[in-house]
Amino acid sequence: NKTVRKAIVFVNPSVGDSQKLDINALIREEIDFWSETFKTAMIRPELHFEDDIPQIFGNAIALQQILGHLVKNAVSAMEKGGVLNITTNKGSSQFHKNRSMVIIKVKDTGSGIKPEHNEKILHPFFTTKTGRTGLGLSISHRIVEQHGGFLTCDSEPGKGTTFSIELPLNK
Repeated sequence: NKTVRKAIVFVNPSVGDSQKLDINALIREEIDFWSETFKTAMIRPELHFEDDIPQIFGNAIALQQILGHLVKNAVSAMEKGGVLNITTNKGSSQFHKNRSMVIIKVKDTGSGIKPEHNEKILHPFFTTKTGRTGLGLSISHRIVEQHGGFLTCDSEPGKGTTFSIELPLNK
């Protein structure tokens, strides 16, 4: 059932069945799902969660879909292994300073994104990988926006990429 629900969200992402969520628990669950892949790819996940983050209101399947896309991209970027650092904290939005947000950062030590691709990576069907659709990040971006948040990327070729997800504490 969970796989089918994820497929439906993938095709038609929506905030739909929103509920109060513990974002740290949601991330732990998604990271556990990837544990065998991490071992095979020689990737060490490091989780740094702020303990007192209030629950957020959102669709658990949709938010795990975002995390899955970001982890998949990070694994792909770290062909020789590396570190996947995921942090959570409560803070102010970088776009709306007076708005309280949960901030999730997914940082890899991979190859990074070429500067000329930075503006295109959230566009549908843009990919630099053979056999990929180029939909993962654009769907993730859409889901984050539907949750009232922001998805941004900071990357340096050869040093890695950090995706930041800002989700509102009070929608």
